[in-house]
Amino acid sequence: MAIELGGVIFLSLGGFLGEKGWQYPFLIYGIALICLVLTILFIPSQKSNVIEVQSEDVLEKKITVTGIILNIVLTTSIAMILFFITFVTLPSYLPSKFVFSESETGYFMAFISLIAVVSASLMPSITHKFGSWKTVSLGFSIFAIGYLFFAFSSNIVVSVELR
Repeated sequence: MAIELGGVIFLSLGGFLGEKGWQYPFLIYGIALICLVLTILFIPSQKSNVIEVQSEDVLEKKITVTGIILNIVLTTSIAMILFFITFVTLPSYLPSKFVFSESETGYFMAFISLIAVVSASLMPSITHKFGSWKTVSLGFSIFAIGYLFFAFSSNIVVSVELR
């Protein structure tokens, strides 16, 4: 949720700065330098004194869990690839298909992140109600429906006019 909420803020800011000039959104990366300095100054390093011991029982559990971990890694990788393909292509797709300005594109992408914040907050209760596999299937299905809407839409009904 925190990552997506950051996306709401920084995508809005990026859209606003993009309207001022193509190079201005890159100023947002300067915040990472500030975070780096704060991390070095205020987060202490820790050294572990834990000795790892593995028994046969632990090795058997690792073998059984391998299939589950492989499924998690595979579905997570597919979801992230689809998500980031969307976020990389939307800034060129929205202006060409829907005649969005830079700031409208940023606000629209920030709105997508806001929906992700709401979805992430509901995820524990949805997973508890439907179970993990149904939740993952539902998520990919909704993702596919969203792509179909973009593919077959000729306009976007909701428009943000902040000029």
